Amino acid sequence: MNFAKFYQRQFEKAVESTIKKETDGDFDAFYGHFIAPSGFAAVKMGQKYNKPSFIAYGECSLDQELCNYSLEEIVKGVDSVSGVVAVSTKNRDELLEHHVVDGDIVQVFPNSINQSMFYKMNKEDARKKLGLPQDDFIVAFVGYFI
Repeated sequence: MNFAKFYQRQFEKAVESTIKKETDGDFDAFYGHFIAPSGFAAVKMGQKYNKPSFIAYGECSLDQELCNYSLEEIVKGVDSVSGVVAVSTKNRDELLEHHVVDGDIVQVFPNSINQSMFYKMNKEDARKKLGLPQDDFIVAFVGYFI
């Protein structure tokens, strides 16, 4: 049994239930973050409610989706998506190379930071600004989402 497909069906039921309970049908579009499960659900709900659907594609690779779905299932699952947000040129190119979507609906919006808020500074000044003791051992992590 493919539990990803079971989970997909349950996810779609939850989305449908939420739409019925929490909205009056007055919304403009559906958005799914990543291809599965939310991207598939956004496309399906877009079809059902005659609304545009959008998905984001990033911080992952198609290989991860191919663990649970065939390429044909992925293409079919997003066949009527209105637009795709790719977080990198690499992500966009991967979708186009495998003919998952047409290039005219994919836009690249790179993940980035606000450099006026996040910048390298002197350690003592940073601790003072943040109200941290000068001599404490502090651990922080900055890295990939995955």
